[in-house]
Amino acid sequence: MKSKNSKRKCGTLSKLLIKNYTMFTLSILIVFGVIYSVLNYYVYITFSLPQIDLFIEKAKKISDNQFMNIKTNKYLGNQGEFILLNENGKTIYTNNPALYSDYLISELESIPNYSDDEYTSIERLKSKDGDLIYFISKRYYNNSKIQDINDYMFLDEKYNIIYSNTSTERKSLTGKEFKFISGSIYNNYLLFKHNYINSEGSERTLIFITKMLSEEKYMNTYYLFNKSWIVFIFMYIVMSILFIKSMSNKFKKLLIPLNNAIIGFLNGARNKLNWYTGPDEFVDIAVNFDDLAERLIKSEWENSRLNDSRRRLLADISHDLKSPLTVIQGYAIALRDGVVAKDEQEKYLNLICEKSKYTMELLSDFHEYSKLEHPDFPIYFKMLNVCEVLQTYLADRYNEIEFSGFELDVDIPDEIIKCKIDRILFCRAIDNIINNSIKYNQKGTTIRLSIRKYEDKVKIIIGDTGIGINRKELDSIFKPFSLGNHSINFSSGSGLGLSICDKIIKVHNGIIVLKYPADNGYSTQFEIVLKAI
Repeated sequence: MKSKNSKRKCGTLSKLLIKNYTMFTLSILIVFGVIYSVLNYYVYITFSLPQIDLFIEKAKKISDNQFMNIKTNKYLGNQGEFILLNENGKTIYTNNPALYSDYLISELESIPNYSDDEYTSIERLKSKDGDLIYFISKRYYNNSKIQDINDYMFLDEKYNIIYSNTSTERKSLTGKEFKFISGSIYNNYLLFKHNYINSEGSERTLIFITKMLSEEKYMNTYYLFNKSWIVFIFMYIVMSILFIKSMSNKFKKLLIPLNNAIIGFLNGARNKLNWYTGPDEFVDIAVNFDDLAERLIKSEWENSRLNDSRRRLLADISHDLKSPLTVIQGYAIALRDGVVAKDEQEKYLNLICEKSKYTMELLSDFHEYSKLEHPDFPIYFKMLNVCEVLQTYLADRYNEIEFSGFELDVDIPDEIIKCKIDRILFCRAIDNIINNSIKYNQKGTTIRLSIRKYEDKVKIIIGDTGIGINRKELDSIFKPFSLGNHSINFSSGSGLGLSICDKIIKVHNGIIVLKYPADNGYSTQFEIVLKAI
């Protein structure tokens, strides 16, 4: 029944809700992420500034013929352009052949330097006579503050120099030079230059032409990004409706079979729901419904369950006894019929003894387990010092443990901690745990035992540094015929040791748990908690 139910279950209802809500949340995040990424990419493309500093650093490290390998859009954007000039103003390379031209030194001097601390401005003024005058000034930044004007000049409308505070001997500027200074030579583009020494020690000049962001495009982008929350809300509402509809359909599919079974039951039908699959809680309802139907047929469902449990226990013990007894019978017949050579007879006799020993151990454990199951099993509780009981027990077993190749690490305080226990049963529980450590671990393993008192409780920790126990076995480690990491076979043990241990601790009104993960220094760690008096 249990294995069938397990196959029918598809996780708890909370897991179903968490799974679906997680998928819904991920869908929302993915949709929002895509929308946000598209918007963000659009804003990035629109507002991204050219990486001129990085371009200059790159240029300083390469030779002239390597400029054709530079990915211009990586540094200057898709519409960014550059021109590489030699010391005489001759063009060496440009990423736009249409810009291939030579420049006069005076023209290069008119192009603003690419510098964080320099700013050139042009103002249109009127003279007393109403004539147009251009006022060109150059200022410098210092600690993010604009300083007073350093260099300036006045030009008339034909670009003749009226006055300049610089030491220039020129009388006028060409139209091209004025456009360089004003940045109007290329509409909607910024113009900069940078002088540097290349990797070969030659003087070079880079002219950068980068796209300006128009106010209209800036406002459109700002408006689009500012209104994106409307798209987010709309998508959230749509996806929420789809999520609710999907969950409603799923629950309808789960509830309709249950409802039909109840209606059929009221009408006299006795149809079972053993085919039903779904979340654990719904399967449990179906299972309970089937159990209720069974109670009408069977007068005592509880007795049936207990009898089934006993039958399973007998079946398990019968199965475990069958294997070694079959081996004993086979070897005995072989010895009786004389088919075993004389030099092999001792080997066969040893195997018979080994299987007989295992069979006696299995029967002994089964007898012990059965006694503990009996309600009239006598238990002799006494008020004993648990520290003294364990010290005595370990002293008796010390040589045996050491002879088996195991080390013993004991931490028992020299004080009196009294508990109400049955000495024989209690030592049997400790014995079973330590025997498991010896049986299933390699030599050299350290077995550790310690005692600590916490208020009115005493905690006994027993563990080892061996191979440990698989996490999958945590739920079944104290169940009958459970062997932890070891498969059930007639050479591993009865599988009742920890189950007996669990029952003994429970009759002492204590608890025993397998701590996972174990504390540092342990691979396997059992903790027994008893009430201290």
